[in-house]
Amino acid sequence: MVVSEVITLASKDDTGIYLYDLRNGTLQTTLTNSSAVDNGVCLIGTEYVAVSQSGKALLHLYSWNKDSPMYKIPMQEKTGPLCATSDGLYCCMGTASGTIYIWETASGALVRTWEAHYNKITTITFTRDDCFLLSGGDDGVINVWTLESLLNKEESLMRTKTSFTDHSLGITSIYCGYGGSNSRVYSVSNDRTCRVWDLVQQRAITSIVFPTNLTSVVVDASETVLYVGGGDGVIYQTDLISLSQTSLDMQHSQQQQSFVTNVSNQLQQQLKKTFVSSSSKSITALNLSFDGSLLISGTLDGQCNIWDTFSRQTVRSIASLKGAITSIQVLFNPIDNLSMNQDSNRKQSNQPLQPFEKYTSDKASSNIPIKLSTLPINNQFNQLIESSLTFNNQYNPSINNNTQQQESTEESNNNNNISNNEENIANMVKEINRFKQELDKQKKLNRKLVDQMVEDSISKGDDKQQIQKQREAIMNKNLMEIEKQDKEERKKEQQEQKQKQQQQKKQEKVAAAVEQEPEEEQDLILLEKPKTPKQPKKPAQAKQSAKKVPIKALPSKAKK
Repeated sequence: MVVSEVITLASKDDTGIYLYDLRNGTLQTTLTNSSAVDNGVCLIGTEYVAVSQSGKALLHLYSWNKDSPMYKIPMQEKTGPLCATSDGLYCCMGTASGTIYIWETASGALVRTWEAHYNKITTITFTRDDCFLLSGGDDGVINVWTLESLLNKEESLMRTKTSFTDHSLGITSIYCGYGGSNSRVYSVSNDRTCRVWDLVQQRAITSIVFPTNLTSVVVDASETVLYVGGGDGVIYQTDLISLSQTSLDMQHSQQQQSFVTNVSNQLQQQLKKTFVSSSSKSITALNLSFDGSLLISGTLDGQCNIWDTFSRQTVRSIASLKGAITSIQVLFNPIDNLSMNQDSNRKQSNQPLQPFEKYTSDKASSNIPIKLSTLPINNQFNQLIESSLTFNNQYNPSINNNTQQQESTEESNNNNNISNNEENIANMVKEINRFKQELDKQKKLNRKLVDQMVEDSISKGDDKQQIQKQREAIMNKNLMEIEKQDKEERKKEQQEQKQKQQQQKKQEKVAAAVEQEPEEEQDLILLEKPKTPKQPKKPAQAKQSAKKVPIKALPSKAKK
Protein backbone atom coordinates (compact mmCIF):
# COMPACT_ATOMS: atom_id res chain seq x y z
CA MET A 1 0.00 0.00 0.00
CA VAL A 2 1.42 3.38 -1.05
CA VAL A 3 0.81 6.28 1.32
CA SER A 4 -0.46 9.31 -0.58
CA GLU A 5 -0.58 12.95 0.41
CA VAL A 6 -3.91 14.78 0.30
CA ILE A 7 -4.98 18.39 0.80
CA THR A 8 -8.11 19.85 2.36
CA LEU A 9 -9.65 22.99 0.86
CA ALA A 10 -12.18 25.15 2.70
CA SER A 11 -14.05 28.30 1.67
CA LYS A 12 -16.25 30.94 3.26
CA ASP A 13 -19.01 30.81 0.65
CA ASP A 14 -18.86 27.13 -0.30
CA THR A 15 -20.76 24.52 1.70
CA GLY A 16 -18.15 21.77 1.91
CA ILE A 17 -14.60 20.78 2.90
CA TYR A 18 -12.95 19.09 -0.10
CA LEU A 19 -10.25 16.41 0.09
CA TYR A 20 -8.03 16.13 -3.03
CA ASP A 21 -5.11 13.89 -3.86
CA LEU A 22 -2.03 16.09 -4.08
CA ARG A 23 -0.26 14.14 -6.84
CA ASN A 24 -3.06 13.45 -9.32
CA GLY A 25 -5.70 16.02 -8.27
CA THR A 26 -8.59 13.55 -7.85
CA LEU A 27 -11.37 14.32 -5.40
CA GLN A 28 -11.33 11.82 -2.51
CA THR A 29 -14.35 12.96 -0.49
CA THR A 30 -16.36 15.99 0.63
CA LEU A 31 -17.34 16.96 4.15
CA THR A 32 -20.74 18.60 3.71
CA ASN A 33 -22.57 21.47 5.42
CA SER A 34 -19.56 23.62 6.30
CA SER A 35 -18.25 27.04 5.29
CA ALA A 36 -15.04 27.89 7.16
CA VAL A 37 -13.65 31.22 8.33
CA ASP A 38 -10.02 32.25 7.75
CA ASN A 39 -7.70 29.65 9.36
CA GLY A 40 -10.85 27.94 10.62
CA VAL A 41 -10.00 24.29 9.82
CA CYS A 42 -8.12 22.23 12.39
CA LEU A 43 -6.96 18.58 12.35
CA ILE A 44 -7.49 16.82 15.70
CA GLY A 45 -5.20 13.81 15.68
CA THR A 46 -5.49 11.84 12.45
CA GLU A 47 -9.18 10.92 12.57
CA TYR A 48 -11.07 14.14 13.24
CA VAL A 49 -11.53 17.63 11.83
CA ALA A 50 -12.93 20.75 13.51
CA VAL A 51 -14.39 23.57 11.37
CA SER A 52 -15.41 27.09 12.50
CA GLN A 53 -18.54 28.13 10.65
CA SER A 54 -18.42 31.45 8.81
CA GLY A 55 -20.60 34.15 10.37
CA LYS A 56 -22.12 31.77 12.94
CA ALA A 57 -21.60 30.89 16.59
CA LEU A 58 -21.29 27.24 15.58
CA LEU A 59 -18.51 24.64 15.46
CA HIS A 60 -18.65 21.37 13.47
CA LEU A 61 -16.71 18.22 14.35
CA TYR A 62 -16.15 15.62 11.59
CA SER A 63 -14.79 12.11 11.40
CA TRP A 64 -13.15 10.87 8.21
CA ASN A 65 -15.52 7.89 8.27
CA LYS A 66 -18.56 10.11 7.76
CA ASP A 67 -19.19 13.00 5.38
CA SER A 68 -21.75 14.76 7.59
CA PRO A 69 -20.96 16.51 10.90
CA MET A 70 -20.52 14.24 13.89
CA TYR A 71 -21.39 17.12 16.27
CA LYS A 72 -22.85 20.58 15.71
CA ILE A 73 -21.75 22.58 18.75
CA PRO A 74 -23.15 26.04 19.65
CA MET A 75 -20.67 28.59 20.96
CA GLN A 76 -20.90 31.74 23.10
CA GLU A 77 -19.99 33.99 20.14
CA LYS A 78 -19.05 33.80 16.48
CA THR A 79 -16.25 31.32 15.87
CA GLY A 80 -12.76 32.14 14.56
CA PRO A 81 -9.38 30.52 13.79
CA LEU A 82 -8.67 27.06 15.25
CA CYS A 83 -5.62 25.02 16.23
CA ALA A 84 -4.93 21.79 18.15
CA THR A 85 -1.99 20.11 19.81
CA SER A 86 -0.08 17.51 17.84
CA ASP A 87 -1.44 14.68 20.02
CA GLY A 88 -5.02 15.96 19.70
CA LEU A 89 -5.57 16.38 23.46
CA TYR A 90 -6.46 20.08 23.40
CA CYS A 91 -8.12 22.41 20.89
CA CYS A 92 -8.04 26.23 20.92
CA MET A 93 -10.20 28.84 19.18
CA GLY A 94 -9.83 32.62 18.81
CA THR A 95 -12.75 35.00 18.28
CA ALA A 96 -13.48 38.48 16.98
CA SER A 97 -13.76 39.86 20.52
CA GLY A 98 -10.12 38.93 21.28
CA THR A 99 -10.88 35.99 23.60
CA ILE A 100 -9.41 32.48 23.32
CA TYR A 101 -11.19 29.25 24.28
CA ILE A 102 -9.36 25.98 25.07
CA TRP A 103 -11.11 22.59 25.31
CA GLU A 104 -10.09 19.11 26.38
CA THR A 105 -11.10 16.98 23.41
CA ALA A 106 -11.52 13.67 25.26
CA SER A 107 -14.14 15.04 27.69
CA GLY A 108 -15.29 18.11 25.74
CA ALA A 109 -14.75 20.28 28.85
CA LEU A 110 -14.03 23.98 28.40
CA VAL A 111 -10.80 24.36 30.38
CA ARG A 112 -10.35 28.14 30.19
CA THR A 113 -11.40 31.36 28.45
CA TRP A 114 -9.38 34.56 28.64
CA GLU A 115 -9.00 37.91 26.86
CA ALA A 116 -5.84 37.65 24.78
CA HIS A 117 -6.08 40.66 22.41
CA TYR A 118 -7.79 44.03 22.19
CA ASN A 119 -9.04 43.39 18.65
CA LYS A 120 -10.00 40.45 16.46
CA ILE A 121 -7.79 37.35 16.57
CA THR A 122 -6.77 36.41 13.02
CA THR A 123 -4.42 33.45 13.52
CA ILE A 124 -3.56 30.99 16.28
CA THR A 125 -1.13 28.06 16.38
CA PHE A 126 0.90 25.77 18.65
CA THR A 127 4.63 25.13 18.47
CA ARG A 128 5.52 21.64 17.25
CA ASP A 129 6.29 20.38 20.78
CA ASP A 130 3.03 21.92 22.13
CA CYS A 131 4.89 23.96 24.75
CA PHE A 132 3.69 27.38 23.56
CA LEU A 133 0.52 28.81 22.04
CA LEU A 134 0.96 31.78 19.69
CA SER A 135 -1.85 34.17 18.78
CA GLY A 136 -1.90 37.14 16.42
CA GLY A 137 -4.58 39.78 15.94
CA ASP A 138 -5.59 42.98 14.23
CA ASP A 139 -3.87 44.94 17.01
CA GLY A 140 -0.47 44.04 15.46
CA VAL A 141 0.65 42.03 18.53
CA ILE A 142 1.87 38.42 18.72
CA ASN A 143 1.35 36.92 22.18
CA VAL A 144 3.09 33.75 23.38
CA TRP A 145 1.40 31.66 26.09
CA THR A 146 2.69 28.54 27.84
CA LEU A 147 0.36 25.54 27.73
CA GLU A 148 1.28 24.72 31.32
CA SER A 149 -0.11 28.04 32.57
CA LEU A 150 -3.25 27.66 30.47
CA LEU A 151 -4.06 24.31 32.08
CA ASN A 152 -3.26 25.48 35.62
CA LYS A 153 -6.62 26.35 37.21
CA GLU A 154 -4.94 28.04 40.18
CA GLU A 155 -3.79 30.90 37.94
CA SER A 156 -6.74 33.23 37.60
CA LEU A 157 -4.86 36.04 35.81
CA MET A 158 -3.27 34.98 32.53
CA ARG A 159 0.11 36.47 31.66
CA THR A 160 2.01 36.07 28.42
CA LYS A 161 5.41 34.42 28.23
CA THR A 162 6.42 37.20 25.83
CA SER A 163 4.84 39.59 23.33
CA PHE A 164 6.14 40.83 19.97
CA THR A 165 4.93 44.30 18.99
CA ASP A 166 7.17 45.29 16.06
CA HIS A 167 4.41 45.03 13.43
CA SER A 168 2.58 48.29 12.83
CA LEU A 169 -0.61 46.74 11.34
CA GLY A 170 -2.67 43.60 11.87
CA ILE A 171 -1.12 40.12 11.81
CA THR A 172 -2.42 37.89 9.00
CA SER A 173 -0.46 34.63 9.41
CA ILE A 174 2.03 32.90 11.76
CA TYR A 175 4.21 29.86 11.00
CA CYS A 176 6.22 27.93 13.63
CA GLY A 177 9.36 26.17 12.47
CA TYR A 178 10.88 22.95 13.71
CA GLY A 179 12.65 22.78 17.05
CA GLY A 180 9.76 23.12 19.47
CA SER A 181 10.31 25.77 22.12
CA ASN A 182 13.69 26.62 20.53
CA SER A 183 12.20 27.13 17.09
CA ARG A 184 11.89 30.27 15.01
CA VAL A 185 8.58 31.93 14.31
CA TYR A 186 7.66 33.61 11.01
CA SER A 187 4.91 36.24 10.84
CA VAL A 188 3.46 38.42 8.09
CA SER A 189 1.32 41.52 8.37
CA ASN A 190 -0.57 44.12 6.37
CA ASP A 191 2.39 46.48 6.93
CA ARG A 192 4.18 44.65 4.03
CA THR A 193 6.82 43.07 6.28
CA CYS A 194 7.74 39.51 7.15
CA ARG A 195 9.55 39.16 10.48
CA VAL A 196 11.50 36.24 11.92
CA TRP A 197 11.43 35.81 15.71
CA ASP A 198 13.57 33.82 18.13
CA LEU A 199 11.56 32.38 21.04
CA VAL A 200 14.64 31.81 23.20
CA GLN A 201 16.09 35.30 22.86
CA GLN A 202 12.57 36.79 22.63
CA ARG A 203 13.47 39.22 19.88
CA ALA A 204 13.24 39.74 16.12
CA ILE A 205 16.08 38.26 14.06
CA THR A 206 15.33 39.88 10.73
CA SER A 207 12.70 41.85 8.86
CA ILE A 208 11.99 41.53 5.11
CA VAL A 209 10.02 44.22 3.27
CA PHE A 210 7.78 43.38 0.30
CA PRO A 211 6.00 45.64 -2.23
CA THR A 212 2.47 44.67 -1.11
CA ASN A 213 0.48 43.63 1.94
CA LEU A 214 1.08 40.01 2.97
CA THR A 215 -1.61 37.43 3.73
CA SER A 216 0.11 34.07 4.34
CA VAL A 217 3.53 32.53 5.02
CA VAL A 218 5.08 29.05 4.91
CA VAL A 219 8.66 27.72 5.21
CA ASP A 220 10.15 24.43 4.00
CA ALA A 221 11.27 21.72 6.43
CA SER A 222 14.94 22.76 6.31
CA GLU A 223 13.95 26.41 6.92
CA THR A 224 16.07 27.63 4.05
CA VAL A 225 13.33 28.94 1.73
CA LEU A 226 10.53 31.31 2.68
CA TYR A 227 7.26 31.59 0.71
CA VAL A 228 4.97 34.56 1.23
CA GLY A 229 1.57 35.26 -0.36
CA GLY A 230 0.82 38.84 -1.37
CA GLY A 231 -2.29 40.88 -1.82
CA ASP A 232 -1.38 41.46 -5.48
CA GLY A 233 -1.76 37.74 -6.34
CA VAL A 234 2.00 37.03 -6.43
CA ILE A 235 3.88 34.47 -4.29
CA TYR A 236 7.33 35.69 -3.22
CA GLN A 237 10.17 33.22 -2.58
CA THR A 238 13.17 34.27 -0.46
CA ASP A 239 16.40 32.38 0.16
CA LEU A 240 17.04 32.66 3.90
CA ILE A 241 20.65 31.35 3.74
CA SER A 242 21.87 34.00 1.31
CA LEU A 243 19.83 36.60 3.18
CA SER A 244 21.58 35.76 6.45
CA GLN A 245 25.01 35.82 4.79
CA THR A 246 24.43 39.26 3.25
CA SER A 247 23.12 40.61 6.56
CA LEU A 248 26.22 39.28 8.38
CA ASP A 249 28.51 40.87 5.79
CA MET A 250 26.77 44.20 6.27
CA GLN A 251 27.13 43.94 10.06
CA HIS A 252 30.85 43.18 9.82
CA SER A 253 31.40 46.04 7.43
CA GLN A 254 29.54 48.47 9.66
CA GLN A 255 30.97 46.86 12.86
CA GLN A 256 27.59 47.25 14.51
CA GLN A 257 25.09 44.80 15.94
CA SER A 258 21.37 45.40 15.85
CA PHE A 259 18.36 43.41 17.01
CA VAL A 260 16.80 43.57 13.52
CA THR A 261 18.91 43.12 10.39
CA ASN A 262 17.70 45.52 7.73
CA VAL A 263 18.88 44.41 4.30
CA SER A 264 18.94 46.94 1.45
CA ASN A 265 16.10 46.89 -1.06
CA GLN A 266 18.40 46.00 -3.98
CA LEU A 267 19.76 42.91 -2.24
CA GLN A 268 16.26 41.83 -1.21
CA GLN A 269 15.00 42.14 -4.78
CA GLN A 270 17.91 40.01 -6.02
CA LEU A 271 17.14 37.33 -3.44
CA LYS A 272 13.37 37.26 -4.12
CA LYS A 273 11.77 35.01 -6.72
CA THR A 274 8.12 35.10 -7.68
CA PHE A 275 5.32 32.71 -8.62
CA VAL A 276 2.92 34.51 -10.95
CA SER A 277 -0.47 32.98 -11.80
CA SER A 278 -3.07 33.92 -14.36
CA SER A 279 -5.33 35.30 -11.63
CA SER A 280 -4.51 38.70 -10.13
CA LYS A 281 -6.60 38.13 -7.01
CA SER A 282 -5.03 38.13 -3.56
CA ILE A 283 -3.37 34.99 -2.22
CA THR A 284 -5.34 33.82 0.83
CA ALA A 285 -3.63 30.53 1.86
CA LEU A 286 -0.32 28.70 1.33
CA ASN A 287 1.07 25.29 2.23
CA LEU A 288 3.86 22.89 1.20
CA SER A 289 4.07 19.16 0.58
CA PHE A 290 6.04 17.11 3.09
CA ASP A 291 9.11 16.91 0.85
CA GLY A 292 8.88 20.60 -0.13
CA SER A 293 8.69 19.90 -3.87
CA LEU A 294 5.12 21.19 -4.30
CA LEU A 295 3.60 24.49 -3.19
CA ILE A 296 -0.19 24.79 -2.83
CA SER A 297 -1.83 28.22 -3.04
CA GLY A 298 -5.41 29.47 -2.71
CA THR A 299 -6.76 32.76 -4.02
CA LEU A 300 -9.56 35.15 -3.22
CA ASP A 301 -11.63 34.00 -6.20
CA GLY A 302 -11.51 30.33 -5.11
CA GLN A 303 -8.73 28.98 -7.38
CA CYS A 304 -6.26 26.40 -6.06
CA ASN A 305 -2.92 26.03 -7.87
CA ILE A 306 -0.18 23.47 -7.28
CA TRP A 307 3.34 24.76 -8.13
CA ASP A 308 6.69 23.09 -8.68
CA THR A 309 9.06 24.85 -6.26
CA PHE A 310 12.11 24.25 -8.47
CA SER A 311 10.75 25.60 -11.77
CA ARG A 312 8.09 27.88 -10.18
CA GLN A 313 5.53 26.69 -12.75
CA THR A 314 1.99 25.46 -12.18
CA VAL A 315 1.76 21.68 -12.18
CA ARG A 316 -2.00 21.50 -11.78
CA SER A 317 -5.01 23.73 -11.14
CA ILE A 318 -7.87 22.30 -9.14
CA ALA A 319 -11.45 23.28 -9.91
CA SER A 320 -12.22 26.62 -8.31
CA LEU A 321 -14.49 26.89 -5.28
CA LYS A 322 -17.42 29.26 -4.98
CA GLY A 323 -15.68 31.69 -2.63
CA ALA A 324 -12.28 32.64 -1.25
CA ILE A 325 -10.16 29.73 -0.02
CA THR A 326 -9.69 30.21 3.72
CA SER A 327 -7.62 27.15 4.70
CA ILE A 328 -5.29 24.58 3.10
CA GLN A 329 -4.13 21.55 5.10
CA VAL A 330 -1.66 18.88 3.92
CA LEU A 331 -1.84 15.40 5.46
CA PHE A 332 -1.48 11.73 4.71
CA ASN A 333 -4.60 10.14 3.28
CA PRO A 334 -6.72 9.29 6.36
CA ILE A 335 -9.47 7.48 4.45
CA ASP A 336 -9.74 3.72 4.22
CA ASN A 337 -11.45 3.29 0.85
CA LEU A 338 -12.89 -0.05 1.93
CA SER A 339 -14.74 1.39 4.96
CA MET A 340 -15.69 4.84 3.65
CA ASN A 341 -19.44 5.50 3.31
CA GLN A 342 -20.48 2.02 4.45
CA ASP A 343 -23.46 1.11 6.58
CA SER A 344 -23.34 2.21 10.20
CA ASN A 345 -23.50 -1.43 11.39
CA ARG A 346 -20.28 -2.30 9.57
CA LYS A 347 -18.33 0.71 10.77
CA GLN A 348 -16.20 0.45 13.86
CA SER A 349 -17.58 2.69 16.61
CA ASN A 350 -14.50 4.78 17.45
CA GLN A 351 -15.61 8.21 18.66
CA PRO A 352 -13.48 9.29 21.63
CA LEU A 353 -14.29 12.95 21.06
CA GLN A 354 -17.15 14.53 22.99
CA PRO A 355 -19.07 17.68 22.01
CA PHE A 356 -17.32 20.79 23.29
CA GLU A 357 -18.95 22.58 26.20
CA LYS A 358 -20.27 26.11 25.84
CA TYR A 359 -19.34 27.19 29.37
CA THR A 360 -16.64 26.19 31.85
CA SER A 361 -17.16 23.37 34.35
CA ASP A 362 -15.18 21.06 36.62
CA LYS A 363 -15.40 18.20 34.15
CA ALA A 364 -11.90 18.57 32.70
CA SER A 365 -9.19 16.19 33.91
CA SER A 366 -5.83 15.50 32.40
CA ASN A 367 -6.05 11.79 33.29
CA ILE A 368 -8.73 10.97 30.69
CA PRO A 369 -7.12 8.96 27.88
CA ILE A 370 -7.78 9.73 24.25
CA LYS A 371 -7.75 7.13 21.52
CA LEU A 372 -6.24 8.49 18.32
CA SER A 373 -4.99 6.35 15.48
CA THR A 374 -1.47 6.64 14.12
CA LEU A 375 -0.48 7.58 10.61
CA PRO A 376 -0.71 4.91 7.92
CA ILE A 377 3.04 5.08 7.33
CA ASN A 378 3.63 3.96 10.93
CA ASN A 379 1.40 0.93 10.35
CA GLN A 380 3.62 -0.06 7.42
CA PHE A 381 6.72 0.23 9.58
CA ASN A 382 5.07 -1.90 12.26
CA GLN A 383 4.25 -4.59 9.68
CA LEU A 384 7.87 -4.61 8.46
CA ILE A 385 9.14 -4.97 12.02
CA GLU A 386 6.77 -7.86 12.73
CA SER A 387 7.81 -9.66 9.53
CA SER A 388 11.50 -9.25 10.40
CA LEU A 389 10.86 -10.66 13.88
CA THR A 390 9.10 -13.73 12.50
CA PHE A 391 12.00 -14.30 10.08
CA ASN A 392 14.51 -14.11 12.92
CA ASN A 393 12.46 -16.50 15.06
CA GLN A 394 12.33 -19.07 12.28
CA TYR A 395 15.96 -19.00 11.18
CA ASN A 396 17.75 -17.80 14.32
CA PRO A 397 16.51 -19.76 17.39
CA SER A 398 19.33 -18.37 19.48
CA ILE A 399 17.91 -14.89 19.08
CA ASN A 400 14.52 -16.16 20.24
CA ASN A 401 16.09 -17.64 23.40
CA ASN A 402 17.88 -14.39 24.12
CA THR A 403 14.66 -12.44 23.74
CA GLN A 404 12.90 -14.80 26.17
CA GLN A 405 15.67 -14.32 28.71
CA GLN A 406 15.45 -10.57 28.30
CA GLU A 407 11.71 -10.66 28.83
CA SER A 408 12.06 -12.70 32.02
CA THR A 409 14.69 -10.32 33.40
CA GLU A 410 12.47 -7.35 32.53
CA GLU A 411 9.53 -8.93 34.37
CA SER A 412 11.63 -9.54 37.47
CA ASN A 413 12.91 -5.96 37.36
CA ASN A 414 9.35 -4.66 37.07
CA ASN A 415 8.27 -6.72 40.09
CA ASN A 416 11.18 -5.37 42.10
CA ASN A 417 10.31 -1.83 41.10
CA ILE A 418 6.69 -2.35 42.18
CA SER A 419 7.75 -3.62 45.61
CA ASN A 420 10.18 -0.72 46.02
CA ASN A 421 7.47 1.75 45.10
CA GLU A 422 5.12 0.25 47.71
CA GLU A 423 7.80 0.59 50.39
CA ASN A 424 8.43 4.18 49.40
CA ILE A 425 4.71 4.95 49.61
CA ALA A 426 4.48 3.46 53.09
CA ASN A 427 7.48 5.50 54.25
CA MET A 428 5.95 8.65 52.81
CA VAL A 429 2.69 8.01 54.68
CA LYS A 430 4.60 7.60 57.94
CA GLU A 431 6.48 10.85 57.39
CA ILE A 432 3.23 12.69 56.63
CA ASN A 433 1.68 11.45 59.89
CA ARG A 434 4.78 12.51 61.82
CA PHE A 435 4.63 15.99 60.30
CA LYS A 436 0.97 16.28 61.26
CA GLN A 437 1.76 15.45 64.89
CA GLU A 438 4.56 18.02 64.97
CA LEU A 439 2.21 20.63 63.56
CA ASP A 440 -0.35 19.93 66.27
CA LYS A 441 2.32 20.34 68.95
CA GLN A 442 3.50 23.64 67.47
CA LYS A 443 -0.07 24.94 67.36
CA LYS A 444 -0.53 24.18 71.06
CA LEU A 445 2.74 25.92 71.92
CA ASN A 446 1.71 28.97 69.93
CA ARG A 447 -1.61 29.15 71.80
CA LYS A 448 0.19 28.98 75.16
CA LEU A 449 2.60 31.73 74.15
CA VAL A 450 -0.25 33.95 73.03
CA ASP A 451 -2.09 33.43 76.34
CA GLN A 452 1.04 34.29 78.32
CA MET A 453 1.58 37.47 76.32
CA VAL A 454 -1.98 38.56 77.00
CA GLU A 455 -1.69 37.84 80.71
CA ASP A 456 1.61 39.76 80.96
CA SER A 457 0.15 42.78 79.26
CA ILE A 458 -2.90 42.75 81.55
CA SER A 459 -0.81 42.25 84.70
CA LYS A 460 0.95 45.59 84.26
CA GLY A 461 -0.71 48.50 86.17
CA ASP A 462 -0.51 50.96 83.31
CA ASP A 463 -2.09 48.53 81.00
CA LYS A 464 -4.90 47.87 83.47
CA GLN A 465 -5.66 51.58 83.86
CA GLN A 466 -5.64 52.10 80.16
CA ILE A 467 -7.92 49.13 79.65
CA GLN A 468 -10.31 50.42 82.32
CA LYS A 469 -10.38 53.87 80.75
CA GLN A 470 -11.04 52.39 77.36
CA ARG A 471 -13.83 50.26 78.80
CA GLU A 472 -15.44 53.30 80.55
CA ALA A 473 -15.25 55.35 77.37
CA ILE A 474 -16.83 52.53 75.41
CA MET A 475 -19.58 52.14 78.04
CA ASN A 476 -20.33 55.89 77.95
CA LYS A 477 -20.54 55.83 74.21
CA ASN A 478 -22.86 52.85 74.34
CA LEU A 479 -25.10 54.58 76.93
CA MET A 480 -25.32 57.73 74.83
CA GLU A 481 -26.27 55.70 71.82
CA ILE A 482 -28.89 53.79 73.83
CA GLU A 483 -30.42 57.05 75.10
CA LYS A 484 -30.58 58.45 71.62
CA GLN A 485 -32.27 55.32 70.41
CA ASP A 486 -34.79 55.49 73.29
CA LYS A 487 -35.64 59.09 72.48
CA GLU A 488 -36.13 58.30 68.85
CA GLU A 489 -38.34 55.35 69.69
CA ARG A 490 -40.46 57.50 72.06
CA LYS A 491 -40.92 60.14 69.39
CA LYS A 492 -41.99 57.49 66.95
CA GLU A 493 -44.48 56.04 69.45
CA GLN A 494 -45.98 59.48 70.16
CA GLN A 495 -46.34 60.19 66.47
CA GLU A 496 -47.98 56.82 65.94
CA GLN A 497 -50.42 57.46 68.81
CA LYS A 498 -51.36 60.87 67.37
CA GLN A 499 -51.94 59.33 63.98
CA LYS A 500 -54.12 56.62 65.53
CA GLN A 501 -56.20 59.22 67.42
CA GLN A 502 -56.69 61.29 64.30
CA GLN A 503 -57.74 58.20 62.37
CA GLN A 504 -60.23 57.26 65.10
CA LYS A 505 -61.78 60.75 65.07
CA LYS A 506 -62.13 60.63 61.32
CA GLN A 507 -63.77 57.20 61.53
CA GLU A 508 -66.25 58.46 64.18
CA LYS A 509 -67.22 61.46 62.07
CA VAL A 510 -67.74 59.24 59.06
CA ALA A 511 -69.89 56.81 61.08
CA ALA A 512 -72.06 59.67 62.46
CA ALA A 513 -72.57 61.07 59.00
CA VAL A 514 -73.54 57.63 57.74
CA GLU A 515 -76.10 57.21 60.52
CA GLN A 516 -77.70 60.62 59.90
CA GLU A 517 -78.03 60.19 56.13
CA PRO A 518 -80.74 57.45 56.15
CA GLU A 519 -82.89 59.39 58.72
CA GLU A 520 -82.82 62.51 56.57
CA GLU A 521 -83.73 60.49 53.50
CA GLN A 522 -86.77 59.00 55.29
CA ASP A 523 -87.91 62.47 56.41
CA LEU A 524 -87.65 63.78 52.89
CA ILE A 525 -89.59 60.84 51.52
CA LEU A 526 -92.36 61.31 54.04
CA LEU A 527 -92.57 65.05 53.40
CA GLU A 528 -92.56 64.71 49.63
CA LYS A 529 -95.43 62.23 49.45
CA PRO A 530 -98.37 63.61 47.33
CA LYS A 531 -101.45 64.62 49.23
CA THR A 532 -104.43 62.41 48.52
CA PRO A 533 -107.96 63.93 48.49
CA LYS A 534 -109.69 63.62 51.81
CA GLN A 535 -112.61 61.23 52.00
CA PRO A 536 -115.31 61.10 54.57
CA LYS A 537 -114.21 58.75 57.28
CA LYS A 538 -115.75 57.35 60.32
CA PRO A 539 -114.75 58.84 63.62
CA ALA A 540 -112.76 55.73 64.60
CA GLN A 541 -110.83 55.78 61.36
CA ALA A 542 -110.11 59.50 61.75
CA LYS A 543 -108.45 58.88 65.09
CA GLN A 544 -106.23 56.15 63.57
CA SER A 545 -105.19 58.41 60.69
CA ALA A 546 -104.30 61.14 63.16
CA LYS A 547 -101.96 58.75 64.90
CA LYS A 548 -100.09 58.01 61.64
CA VAL A 549 -98.87 61.61 61.19
CA PRO A 550 -94.98 61.69 61.10
CA ILE A 551 -94.34 63.37 64.42
CA LYS A 552 -90.72 62.07 64.60
CA ALA A 553 -89.62 64.36 61.77
CA LEU A 554 -89.96 67.46 63.93
CA PRO A 555 -87.40 66.49 66.60
CA SER A 556 -84.85 65.59 63.89
CA LYS A 557 -85.08 69.10 62.48
CA ALA A 558 -84.73 70.55 65.96
CA LYS A 559 -81.56 68.57 66.48
CA LYS A 560 -80.08 70.04 63.33
